[in-house]
Amino acid sequence: MLSKISPSENALHGNAHGNIHTPDLIRDPSTMPAIRGAKSKRKTRRYTRDADQIHADAHDPAHLRRYHDTKATEDLPGLGQWYCVECARWFEAEANLISHQKSKPHKRMYVMHLIL
Repeated sequence: MLSKISPSENALHGNAHGNIHTPDLIRDPSTMPAIRGAKSKRKTRRYTRDADQIHADAHDPAHLRRYHDTKATEDLPGLGQWYCVECARWFEAEANLISHQKSKPHKRMYVMHLIL
């Protein structure tokens, strides 16, 4: 939605000469169109598994196996060999998984997993 600023408002909000440093048209951010189209505003980005799903994965190997069976190994990083159960993340190399397990985000997820 665009709105025009009247000269009297411009004088009120500007300096002594009536100059204002903002443009004459102000756009409401809630009505701004999505950069990649309206459909991109509706979809979820970077979906991660929910806490109850991660909890079930950690305590039931069959549940984790069913989840892994839904993924094609060719599409996964590192052909699906290195997976962090607590964070529900795939890694390309074992070194990346080890460094991830030492990181703070992993430790936070691990503690959350213990609490559930």
